[in-house]
Amino acid sequence: MRAHRRHPQAGRALLHHARTDAYFVPWEDPAARFAEAQRRARLYVAAGADGVFVPGMSSLDEIAALAGALDKPLNVYAGYAGAPSAGVLAHAGARRISLGCGPLQSALGLVGRIAAQAFGHGRFDTMGEGMLSVGEINGLFSATP
Repeated sequence: MRAHRRHPQAGRALLHHARTDAYFVPWEDPAARFAEAQRRARLYVAAGADGVFVPGMSSLDEIAALAGALDKPLNVYAGYAGAPSAGVLAHAGARRISLGCGPLQSALGLVGRIAAQAFGHGRFDTMGEGMLSVGEINGLFSATP
């Protein structure tokens, strides 16, 4: 097994994860899409990637098949996999799970619902759901945990 490369200034290990967006391109044949993602993933591993990221993959069967075809970790985006639990994704073969822009999309969805209620119905009850206090927000930016 190859040792991980080190960042020249920080002295920390670097992991190189290659990404293929084959699942973001419209395909008439899902089997051909999977085959292309697998082909790309294998090329990345052969070129030295420490792992492969395939966002857009939603089938647990496909995740399992691709993970089984690679000798490097498979990273999937939880939002496209139908949001199963981490355990279910791990059982299928995912070794890394990304949230990507999902939290931002969720936050913007909440902002949209708040605005719709406030401006459309004169209601503000949605705004309090899960709201952080000023102290909690400041704590997010604190230098100490």
